[in-house]
This record gives sequence, C-alpha cells and structure tokens, in this order.
Amino acid sequence: MAPQAGDTILLNNTTLTIDQDVTVTLIRNIAGTTAVAGGSMTLAGTRVITSNLTAGAVDLATISASANITINGNLTGGTAANADCLVCSTTGVTLTIVGNVNGGNGTTATGILYSGGTGTVSITGNVTGGSVATAAGISHSATTGSISITGTMTGGSNAT
Repeated sequence: MAPQAGDTILLNNTTLTIDQDVTVTLIRNIAGTTAVAGGSMTLAGTRVITSNLTAGAVDLATISASANITINGNLTGGTAANADCLVCSTTGVTLTIVGNVNGGNGTTATGILYSGGTGTVSITGNVTGGSVATAAGISHSATTGSISITGTMTGGSNAT
C-alpha cells in the first residue's frame, strides 16, 4: 500500500526515487520501531512533495538535474556531521520551498546544501541556522544561480 496523508515514511536504509507527487506528514531517515537508520531519496522531474523532511545521520534527499521540485513543508538538517536535509549539486534545478528551513544538530548539517549553479531556489518561510557551528539553514556555494527568501533569516543557537 502506498503511503497516505498522515503517514510517516522512514527510509529504512533504502534508496528511494520519488517518481510521483507525495503527501505525507513526515519523511525521515532515522531508526524507528522496525526501521533501521539511513537511507536517502532522489527527487527528479516535476514533483510536489507535501511533507516535513528531517535528516538523521546522513543526507536525506538529493535533487537530480533539471528537476522542478516544490516542497510544502519544513526542512531540517541532520544530527551528524554533513547530514544535510536536501542536497542540490546539479544545474538547471528549480526548487520552491513553502515552509521553514533549519540547520541541524551536526557540524555542517544544513537544511539545504545548494552548489549546483544556474538554478533557482525560492523559499517562502523562515531560514534558521542549527545548534552547532556551520549547521546553516541554507548553504550556497555555487558561483551562479539564485536564492530568494521571503521570511526571516536567523543564526542558530551557536551563532556568535
């Protein structure tokens, strides 16, 4: 049976390709009662994800080239170093977030790691750093591309 609105998806150390629009309460890659930690998902094509996304100890989601992704929900970086919620390192991506983007509790565990270039990221919501150094809400290291934020940007609890 496919996940339904109100469900929580635990990736259970598997790799999932999102090939349809998804509406659930939460998508995570942490351990659960019967699920082991780990796993990731790839977002491709034109997709709408209506869910909160929270990384565990590894990256949660990656966007493939030329995708047009809309996420209606909050994104939160992970609990371990480099455990990003959403990684975009390819060109030609259009990413729209309607929700808050938060850094995690691990060093450099970002809400969004954007290094793709020639794409656009649009966030309608607040962007907040995480609880440790370099756990940014969003990190942009591409030399091109654009990010627009309609909301408040705040340093995390470790900000100086």
